[in-house]
Amino acid sequence: MPFLKWMKMRKNKDLSSFFPLAKITEPFSLYVHIPFCVRKCPYCAFYSMVPQGDLLREYPDVLEREICWWMESLGQDLPEIQTLFLGGGTPSLLPPDQWERLIELLERYFRFQETCEVSVEANPGSLSLEHLRIWKEWRVNRISLGIQSLAEDEISLLQRPYSKEEAFRALEAVKETGLLLSTDLMFAFPGHTLRKWYHTLREMTDHFEPDHISCYQLVIEPGTPWGSLSPSSLPDGYPFYRFTQWYLQRKGYEQYEISSFARNRHFCRHNIAYWKQGNVLGLGPSAWGYLSGVRYQDHPDMEEYVNSLTENRSPIKYTESVEGMEKARETAILALRTKWGFDRSSFITQFGEQSLKDILNDLAEIPSDLIHISPEGVSLTCKGMRVGNAIWEKIV
Repeated sequence: MPFLKWMKMRKNKDLSSFFPLAKITEPFSLYVHIPFCVRKCPYCAFYSMVPQGDLLREYPDVLEREICWWMESLGQDLPEIQTLFLGGGTPSLLPPDQWERLIELLERYFRFQETCEVSVEANPGSLSLEHLRIWKEWRVNRISLGIQSLAEDEISLLQRPYSKEEAFRALEAVKETGLLLSTDLMFAFPGHTLRKWYHTLREMTDHFEPDHISCYQLVIEPGTPWGSLSPSSLPDGYPFYRFTQWYLQRKGYEQYEISSFARNRHFCRHNIAYWKQGNVLGLGPSAWGYLSGVRYQDHPDMEEYVNSLTENRSPIKYTESVEGMEKARETAILALRTKWGFDRSSFITQFGEQSLKDILNDLAEIPSDLIHISPEGVSLTCKGMRVGNAIWEKIV
């Protein structure tokens, strides 16, 4: 079972409220969802919408309401933020003057570590030089460009709202800022071939040398325009993924997570916080968070989200508290997404020796060329990452 599908099934187990929460005593991560898009991509299952009326300009005020709700609910002075990710949707659709308003309220309500990692997602069609100026003059140090392909016919097929020329222009503009550049690429969609994938990877790495590359296989999600596609109409993703591992390693990229590759150890610390189950405060409609052992999701509907805050009600739709052996298994699965895996002694300290024995027993029949089990820890090999879903299923 794919990991994301497993997580979506879990969220419906318990919808009761676990708030107010315990105190947050250590630096945490912040995610701000900006759910606006020019149009919906046919494969996208994330919550987003085409903004209507004055919503783009009013959105920072809506976020401020949720921030105030959290401050009241938590009843504490929050520690410093160690990572901030402003994602979407398409955050670059927010006009520059509203970015200045958003920055002002984030600075007013939160404290940032001096070394805080601040990432912003952007799309080539809506990214402007004014956006880049504002971000660089603030705290932003990473820009993640949503560029699924660099081939004009594939951009058209995926119905991305930009051209190849705009993609090149955006990549060059980010490089000129000196900020870290991250890009997203997609493979194994209808009509895709290994040769075309090679050309995309080569063009991206040779011309732009991004600091970070995330590579995702197309996943058919129900309820999306492409949700009715038959899996048999898609190419096998395994050869694409295996080639990606081999090629990016040759180009100086280190695979540190199932889908993530970085040069010069420019790992995304915000994503690592998720895999290590760090505290993450999520803001915005459909945003996910994880605080003091409680996972939650805000209302995945703008109208309901806004109405709840206007009426001073909780914006939270789903909550779940994971404990005991269930949490031990989840911790192991999340850790095995990364190249580091999990440390035996730390795992025993947190969950007990019997929990470790049970998980090692689940993994006992996994071939040694797929998983590395040592006296110190457990991690997947490069080959093991290619079949990660099958290995995680053993633990679930």
